[in-house]
Amino acid sequence: MGEGGEREIYRLRQAIEEMFRGLQRELGWRGHRHRRRARLLAHLALGLAAYGLIERQREGLGLSFYQCRRRLIAGKLSLDLSPLLPVQVEAA
Repeated sequence: MGEGGEREIYRLRQAIEEMFRGLQRELGWRGHRHRRRARLLAHLALGLAAYGLIERQREGLGLSFYQCRRRLIAGKLSLDLSPLLPVQVEAA
């Protein structure tokens, strides 16, 4: 593998690690203490949905996960919840 390929793999690895750090630290995917499996699954699903919304907006703005998170916390950025709204179709 050439040097360019190794750099690309390293960048991809960094992005994956950043995603998992965000899920674990910021969205509560660490230290689950749910007694019921349904609650654990709901917690994980909500965390993943929140991460997906942040990630979608982050990519559109060209920010890192942590830059986006800091702006959201500081009130300098509002989370775009439009992907959660139902799609309205006009009658033909």
